[in-house]
Amino acid sequence: MSYYYKLFWILTTITTFLRLSVIGKLGLTVDEAHYWVYSKFLDLSYYDHPPMIGYIIKVFTDIFGINEFAVRLPSVIIFVITSWLFFLCVKKIFNERIAFIGIILINVLPVFSFLGAVVTIPDSPLSLFWILSFYLFITIIETKEKKYWYMLGIAIGFALLSKYTAVMIYPSIILFLLCSKENRFWFAKKELYFSTGCYLEYSKQLGKLRLSITTRFRKFFTEIFVYFVRKINRSTSRICFPVFVYILLLCCMRSY
Repeated sequence: MSYYYKLFWILTTITTFLRLSVIGKLGLTVDEAHYWVYSKFLDLSYYDHPPMIGYIIKVFTDIFGINEFAVRLPSVIIFVITSWLFFLCVKKIFNERIAFIGIILINVLPVFSFLGAVVTIPDSPLSLFWILSFYLFITIIETKEKKYWYMLGIAIGFALLSKYTAVMIYPSIILFLLCSKENRFWFAKKELYFSTGCYLEYSKQLGKLRLSITTRFRKFFTEIFVYFVRKINRSTSRICFPVFVYILLLCCMRSY
């Protein structure tokens, strides 16, 4: 085992034990409680997210009971696997030293080290399957092995079942292949289309995605409309009140 591999596992072991020591002592956030309710009413999709997080919480609460530790334990485990895959990806692209620096950064930045590594949210499994998809695609580019396309399709499918934003993974892959002359030959291989089929099969969630996007856009524009109406009302009141006082004064002066 190389020097930076040892450092990676030492850092990961220390940070993992630190997270395990606190996850059962902090009350659930509003979002975590919301996702725990998913686990009580398992379904194929929900109003705002796909079902993966609900099923993950269900498995761990069935094993360890209904408590904060059980709800958050999957995030700690998932972050360890995600970190390992991240290390491998950066090592493939750069080297082990830069990969280890990257690991330090994701353990320092709260968006990675706390949200998704301690707090259980859909971004936890999304990050795992997103980085797994990236790792598999790098492997495809390096080895030209067809078998990895099947794994890639499944990985992207699980990412889609984790959070709707994973819908952008496959278009990014297609765009890369279109721009890379060396890898454009994959468009003539059946494995690419089998992978696409896996992606589309899992992305039946896109029906829910369209509903979610439509609902959120409506909510977004409604909030903007209400915001501007309130601003206009405030501005109008600021303008109208002095005008009203001025007119009142004029009337009083005339009567006098």
